[in-house]
Parts: sequence; structure tokens; C-alpha cells
Amino acid sequence: MAISSIGAGSGLPLDQLLDNLRSSENGALKLIRARVSAVQTRLSGYSAIRGAIEALHAAAATLSKPGTFGTAKASFNGEGLAASASKDASPGEYRIEVIQLATRQTLVSPGQAERDTTLANGAISLDITLADGSTQTIAVAGRDTSLRGLANAINGAGKAGVNATLINDGGASPHRLMLTASGTGPEAAIRAISISAMDPGTDASAVQSLLGFGTGDSNLAETQARRAEILINGIAVASQGNTVKDAIAGVTLTLAREGSSGTLTVARSGDTAQNAIEAFVNAYNGLQGVIRSLASYDTENQVAGPLTGDSLARGMQAEIRKALNSAPGDGALRTLAQIGITTNPADGKLSIDSGKLSSALRNSQDEVQALLANEGGIGGRIASAAQRYSKSAGLIAQASDSMSARLKELDRQYDAAAARIDTRMEGYRKQFVQLDSTLASMSSVSAYLTQQLSMLGRIGDKR
Repeated sequence: MAISSIGAGSGLPLDQLLDNLRSSENGALKLIRARVSAVQTRLSGYSAIRGAIEALHAAAATLSKPGTFGTAKASFNGEGLAASASKDASPGEYRIEVIQLATRQTLVSPGQAERDTTLANGAISLDITLADGSTQTIAVAGRDTSLRGLANAINGAGKAGVNATLINDGGASPHRLMLTASGTGPEAAIRAISISAMDPGTDASAVQSLLGFGTGDSNLAETQARRAEILINGIAVASQGNTVKDAIAGVTLTLAREGSSGTLTVARSGDTAQNAIEAFVNAYNGLQGVIRSLASYDTENQVAGPLTGDSLARGMQAEIRKALNSAPGDGALRTLAQIGITTNPADGKLSIDSGKLSSALRNSQDEVQALLANEGGIGGRIASAAQRYSKSAGLIAQASDSMSARLKELDRQYDAAAARIDTRMEGYRKQFVQLDSTLASMSSVSAYLTQQLSMLGRIGDKR
């Protein structure tokens, strides 16, 4: 007889028994899944710590650079001049007077009735020679020897050292060609312009009369270039351009208006250093917070963090703290507390007394630099320690790679265990089917025998 489900023939709960066996066998899979979850949680913890240690490494590396300290700030109490200072600038006050600005040389041609009238009957070349002796030769085809064509050819030459502009003055012959030197000052001026025919029979005299310059009579109206002239504490200083560098060591002056005057003040600035220190403290505290949240034990809820007891996290924390508390050399400042940075014993985080730090940077910046930035300074020590963990082949990367390999191995184990369970359960199912069939047959035979015996009994009673 056919059996629709296991146990239907025998009347035994074989389906339920098979489900119970499956649940029991699946205990091994649950154990593997729990291990996978634990490894994934730990791997996520490593990822969070790596982000925090990378941020600390970047902040510590910035802090360890000598350029972060010793910067100067320049300010001008007047108008028409801007100033900036590098770390090489020395503190001081300077009286600045702008006598004249540097200007560019301009050359303006005589007026022409039309800007598109061809001036030469063939190809010509323009040789433009600058004050430094460099010469640019520009070829101009005959049909392009109008004012417009000449301007386009000059501007298209690229490094001719001169810019060409068409001007309309509104007069009877309004169209003029204006040539302006690319740079300011006499050293960037045009020394000569000569025009020559490139083909036999070409008459270039009209262009020569218009633009010839520097070798005799010229019809170009010239506005000569000037150097910038300033007085610094009464000392005359000339400059080719309006950006004057290192007239005062480490200071750049940008001139904008003639006749302006005022006092330039150069002072040591701790702004860059203070910002770098604050960024470092924030990154350090960020790392401490991440480690505390991942590696501590919640006694109130009796829950362990994913990295509780993890040797890598604790080792990193100890190494960073050791670097933080190591004082370099024999300087006057040997602890962070002396510059206003203290450690909270409850959570290991740092706090800053901004007033004390500002005062230290203002009055003892060299000593602060020695403590934090110079060779053996705290910034460099922490950057070096952090890099051991944060670099691509560092300790965190190695641990993460190990966890990833562990996950792959657990996946393999899970698949193998699941296959074994499926095979075993199929064996159970076949045995149960056989048992159910056998019991069903035995039940049928028993019922038949009972029926036959009952019939024999009734026959005997009739006799």
C-alpha cells in the first residue's frame, strides 16, 4: 500500500521524530554561525579602530612637522598693500610707503580708417625683440596683414611677450593697434619691432611704417614701463613687479595703490600650531573612545564588547599612551601638562586649557616645538607608533586578513557540515520510510490473522 507521509502507515509520529533529528543535527550549524558572527563583529571592530588610528597618524604627522611651528603673521594697518609672511620672517615693525606701482609698456599705432584693410600684398614676418634680448618671429600671410590679422597673429604666437588689442578712438581714423608688454617693468618691455617681406615682390613698407619700433623713427606712441618703488623705513626699494618678495626677509608685499602708506607688523603666530594641536587631541580622543567602546566590559549589563580582551587593541592603546608620555631631550618643557594638555584618568582622553596653550605658543613656541615636533618629539613618536598599526601591511591589516581567512574557513566548514547533515537526514528518512512500510505490513497481516481467527471461532461455536 502507498504511504502518503512518514508515519501514516504505522501510526507513529515519525515526521516529528525526523524534524527533531534535523533540529539536533543543525546544532552544529548554529555553532558555526555563531562563530561567523563573532569573527565578523571582531572584523568590524578592527575596521573602526583602523579608521581612528589612521586619523591619529595623520594628525600626529602634521604636528611633527617643523613647518607647523614658527610661522609668522604679517598685517598692514593701511590700504593699498597686502602682506604675507613665511616662517623665515622675523618679528618687527616697518613703515611702508608706496611711491609708484610697476606698469607695463604700451605701444599704440597711428589710426587707420578700417581694421580689415590688407596692409601688405604678400606674406611678411614680424620680429619682436624684448628687453632681455629674446626675439619672437611671427609669420603673417598677405590676406591677414590687416590690423585685425596682425592682432590675431601676435596673440596667437603664445610666447611673444606682448599682447595685441584693437582700439577704436572714435576719430576720423579710429582704428588703432595697441601692443602691451606681458610683464611689468622695463625688463619686460619691447626693445624693437621689425617687419620684413617673406616673398619677392611683397611690399611690407606700410606695416613697417605702422609698427616699426626701436631702429629709428617710429610712429608708435609709447607709454614706458616703470618699476615699482617703495620706501621701507626710509630705504628706497625698486621692484620689476608689484609683488615684492624678500625686500624684508620672509615677507611678500603685494602693491595695489600708489601713495598708500602705513605700518607693517610681523609677529609670531601660533594659530597654525594651535589648530594642529587641537586636531591631534581630537584624533587621540577619538581613538580612545573607539577602543573604549569596543574593548571594554559593560558591568551594568554584563555584556562584553566585540574586542574585549583583544591583545591587538590593548597593545595599541598602551603603545600610543607610552609615546604620549615620553618627553624628548632636556628642553624646558617636558610634559604636555606644562602647555595646558592634561589626561582624564577616568577615560584616558585629553583636554586642552586653551589659554595656557596660547600663552605657551606665544611666549615659548620654540620649546613647544621641541616637545612636539622636533626629532624625538611626541608628534613623531605617536605618528611612528600609529603607522605600525595603520599602514597597508600593518598590524591591523594582518589581523584583518587573518579574520577574513577565518571567515572563509568557517564558510567551508558550514558547507561541509550542511552536506553531511543532509546525507545523514536522507539516511534517516529512508530508514523511517522502511520502518513505516514494515509496520504498516505487519499491521495489515495482524488484522488479517485476527479476522481469520475470529471467523474460525464462530465456525467452532456453530458446531
